[in-house]
Amino acid sequence: MSKTVNKKINILIVGGEGSSNWSYGAKVKKVKELIEKGSKIDIISEQIYISNLKFNIEA
Repeated sequence: MSKTVNKKINILIVGGEGSSNWSYGAKVKKVKELIEKGSKIDIISEQIYISNLKFNIEA
């Protein structure tokens, strides 16, 4: 897990809400730039991530 965005990550999980210090837009923008340069990074919502975790635990 990382607080910063770089080419070493493979998933960016974005939530629906954030604090006033949260840089949601900047992180998504950076990931999109990395994707355009060939990085393999998925952007998924927090809700989908949690749903997948629950499914994997129940399976």
